[in-house]
Amino acid sequence: SVFKVAAKVKRVYQAKKYDCLSACVASFLNEDIENVPIFIMQEERWEVLMERYLNEKGYELVWVSYPPEGYSILLAKVQGRELGHAMVAKHGKVWHDPARKEKLTQEYLNRYRVERYIVLRKKWY
Repeated sequence: SVFKVAAKVKRVYQAKKYDCLSACVASFLNEDIENVPIFIMQEERWEVLMERYLNEKGYELVWVSYPPEGYSILLAKVQGRELGHAMVAKHGKVWHDPARKEKLTQEYLNRYRVERYIVLRKKWY
């Protein structure tokens, strides 16, 4: 697939309430959560902040609406609420939830509605 990313992704957990997206990025970059900025709840849009940060790290973002092969960041909404959440997916299925250290049950996962996926791809230029 044109969207192949690193095969090695680690599980990084949230340190604060609003840093699930940062934890997902840290998982991909194999970084500690403290080394990744918080993208949510800032003055600038989170998409702009995240893209700028990842560009500096040599990655580009590819937004897709279908489940991609390999690892991706899955953006979801909690059913019945506007609350968003980011998790790491593998082949389109939740592989890691940075907010939950317990086992991921189907009942828990059924709370979420997938909005889209973000694939991090190493820049070639």
